[in-house]
Amino acid sequence: MKPNKTSPSLHSSSTSDTAMREPEGNHQGRRVKRSLARKFTHWASSLKLNFLAGIASLQRSIRKSSQETPPLMTGRYWEQVPLPNNPEQLRELAIDSAVAQIPYKLNHDPIRCWEIVREAENILSESTDTDRPETSQHKVEPRFFEEILNCAKEGRCPEQKKGLLTPGQKDMANSEYFRNITLLPSGIIIDHTTGLIAVMVVNQVTHKITLVFGGTNSANGAGDLLDEKGQEIGKKPGRLRAQLKADWQNLTGKKIPNCYLQASKLVELIKSMTHSKATLKTMGLDDSLGMLFLSGHSLGGSLAQYSAAKNKVPGRTFNPVALGRKVMEDLTTDEKELAKNGLIDNYLVHHDIVNTPFGYKRWHKRLTPTILGPRTIIHAHKATGKNTLYGRHSRSHVHYMAELKRKINAMK
Repeated sequence: MKPNKTSPSLHSSSTSDTAMREPEGNHQGRRVKRSLARKFTHWASSLKLNFLAGIASLQRSIRKSSQETPPLMTGRYWEQVPLPNNPEQLRELAIDSAVAQIPYKLNHDPIRCWEIVREAENILSESTDTDRPETSQHKVEPRFFEEILNCAKEGRCPEQKKGLLTPGQKDMANSEYFRNITLLPSGIIIDHTTGLIAVMVVNQVTHKITLVFGGTNSANGAGDLLDEKGQEIGKKPGRLRAQLKADWQNLTGKKIPNCYLQASKLVELIKSMTHSKATLKTMGLDDSLGMLFLSGHSLGGSLAQYSAAKNKVPGRTFNPVALGRKVMEDLTTDEKELAKNGLIDNYLVHHDIVNTPFGYKRWHKRLTPTILGPRTIIHAHKATGKNTLYGRHSRSHVHYMAELKRKINAMK
């Protein structure tokens, strides 16, 4: 029997299908051109696939490297050191990390703010939540700010409060650096023109006084203008824009941002106040309070570094923004050496997008900006749910808590 011949219609349909599958190229001796629309669609599709493949490859590399122990490194004004092995030191570190979060939470979510602090205070406790104290050992102390701003707003210190500040302290309080600062009901101070944010916290058990500087986008809700009854009557913009401007000016080395100069002057004045027993007694505070201590996260950590070095005040920072060229040039060699030798210590999360991004080992030794003082780099923890490029920076406290709990449990 003769084989069945393929009908013309079927053959035509098959040819048409093949042409559609191969719209361009040599097909049965013919050159088939692809339309411009098809070319663009094909290019966009391949671009998307290549982009997704690149992102996946980068994420795999980061996950792999994040499991590796960061090598100990050194620089001209810093040295990498491991976490301490003393449980009490780890508890103090947890508390300082939690306190550095206060400027971000206190103004709009005070309940959660103090929950974070209490969790850190009880990091060594094995008791249940119901057995733990309901109140924190820490409290906000706004009276230092009140006295400074009373002088700054009036252009002179009120006469009825003679003896509260010394003549030298009054002169510093009259500085133009404090003229645009507002004290919020939460106890946070803010300057919308420069982006400076700070809060003072006292440990009621150890009497440790901590001046905490807020980072970029801290003090949410600080732009709300309220009437006497607490009702919102408008907005005062500028906070976030001023902070981003300060970040840019610092990192590019164009100038020393105004908020850095403000922070240093504020520390100089408050250091004088906390070292004066007469001032503390007049304010109704215990004159046995401990020395001033500085802290901050991100931009706040950078402000704490600069102010600590300028005023020889101890400080501890968390995921700080590095100090730019102009800021570093403003510090003397002695100030930078003092910071390197332990005046300031810093804590960073491995592969934080701001200061330890992927591949930083290749350039971080020599490139300015610089983080002054000893630094400890910890691993990010996947279980936190914040193990992302941005989460390692913005939610660094949850990574510190996870690492500190792991280390504490390993020592038991």
